[in-house]
Amino acid sequence: MQLHDTFIPDPVWGGLEAAADGECRYIIVRMFFDHRLVVVKDGSPIALHDWCFKDMAHAIAAAVAWDPETQDEPFLWHKRAGEPRFAPQRDHNLDYNRPRCVHGSYLHEQACEIDPFCEEFR
Repeated sequence: MQLHDTFIPDPVWGGLEAAADGECRYIIVRMFFDHRLVVVKDGSPIALHDWCFKDMAHAIAAAVAWDPETQDEPFLWHKRAGEPRFAPQRDHNLDYNRPRCVHGSYLHEQACEIDPFCEEFR
C-alpha cells in the first residue's frame, strides 16, 4: 500500500483516498459520529472491508501505520463494519493478528475496551 502525499477526493464515496496499491484503494469517509477507513477494490463501488475510528486523526494514523500484507486489520479502530479481514502473509505477524471482537479488543484480554457489554466477552 502506497500512502498518497496529498489525499485525493473521491466523488463516489464522498471521502478522501489516502492510499492505493495494485488492487485496492483506501478511502477515509466522514460518518455521522466517526470516520471510517474503507477498502475498495479498484473499479468497484462496494467496500471489501471497513473500520470505524473515533476521529479523522485516528483513521489517518491507522492508514499510515497499517501493513495490509502482514496485518489483518489496522489498529485504533473501535468498530468493524463487516467480517474480519485476513492478511495474505498474516503468519509474518502472528502476535498482532490475534482474534479480536467487533470493537477491536483482543479476545484474550480481560474485557472489551470499548463496550463493557460486548457479546464476545460473555
